[in-house]
Parts: sequence; structure tokens; C-alpha cells
Amino acid sequence: MKKLVLSVLLALATVAGASAQTLIASTNSVNKTRSVGDDVKFKVELTDFAKSEKHSLTYQWFGSVLPFGFFQPIADETNRVLSINSVTTDSPAYFFVRVSDGTTTEISPLNSLTVTQDGQLIVLVYSPDGEYPVVTLLGQQTVLSVKKAPSHPNGIQFQWYKVDGSGNQTAIPGATNKDYVIESTQISDASFYTVTATKGSTVEQPPELYDVQVEVVE
Repeated sequence: MKKLVLSVLLALATVAGASAQTLIASTNSVNKTRSVGDDVKFKVELTDFAKSEKHSLTYQWFGSVLPFGFFQPIADETNRVLSINSVTTDSPAYFFVRVSDGTTTEISPLNSLTVTQDGQLIVLVYSPDGEYPVVTLLGQQTVLSVKKAPSHPNGIQFQWYKVDGSGNQTAIPGATNKDYVIESTQISDASFYTVTATKGSTVEQPPELYDVQVEVVE
């Protein structure tokens, strides 16, 4: 069972340089979903200050298949817009761009790309807050959710499971919606969770990577 680490994602958004003028306008991540074979573009939003000196800006996009993986520079992607033609399931899934004016260097928030295949029901299990692992204070609410593939917006049945350290899955009674909500999180709720999606004869469960781990802090 893999553990996704939140601290690495936060580190990607740090700013280097002593200038009081910032270059990147938006602190929001961009998350896009495309089908195999589609084209996709990501664009970094600049501040007015950065636009005024755009002639001196340099860009370098970086990509990785995992949000906590080793990000490598993407060859020839040195413009404000990152363009990927004909995406595949092997395409990098996470991206950020480094922007510099020679004095200040900034790194954008992490952007993500989800690639779906024909017939796929779900593409991701996640926390709406974007945290991996999900860390909840004792007694507070925990929300887990599943993202449906664009080609199947309706008619999917869900069942959430709690997964123990040996990988054994136990169906959670009544947890049959797209969202699984624990109203008052207890120590006993600290675990891995996953979900199955069923439509007709098709039954799907996300890969191990997308299992969600809930940690409870007293």
C-alpha cells in the first residue's frame, strides 16, 4: 500500500529570490481530465509585473508520473504554455513550471492530468482538500470522494471499503455513495480506504496508488 506525502506537494510551491515582486499570479492548481489520444495544454498565469517584463522571462516545465516522484525537465517545453499532443496512459500526470526573470525564480502550484480510457468508470479516489495522506483531528469530519470518468457521469453504483495492513478489504455498511463521510473521526478510523464502482457488468477498483490513507491526530 503506497503512501502519498503532502509535504512534497507543498514544497513545490515555494518561491526563491529576494524580490518583493512576484511573477506567478495564481496559487490554484489546475486539474484536467482527457481521454487517450486527446491534446491538452497547461498555462501559467502571470502577475501584471511579470507581464510588463515578459521579454526577460524564462520558463521550464517539469513532469512526473507521481505527485511525490522525481520531477524531470520536459524537453523543449520552455514557454508559458505546456502543450502535450495525443496523451496516453503513460503520459506524465503531474506538472509544474519554473519561471524566472533573472532575479526572482518562482515555481507554480502542482497541476495534474488524468487520462481515461474508453469504458473506464472512475479515475481517482481523493480527498476534496487535496491532502495525501488525509490527516484529521480526532472528532472532526473526514470526507473521501471518487472522481467519475467523463464518459460515465450517471448510473454508477459505489461501495467503499476499509483496508487493513494485510490488504484485506471490508465493505463499510451504508457507504454506497460517491462521497464517503466520517462525521466524527475516531482512532479506529485510521486506515486505508478504497472503493468499487459498478455499472452493468463492469466493476472497477482504482489501482493501489489511489487508495486513500486516513491518519487521525489526537
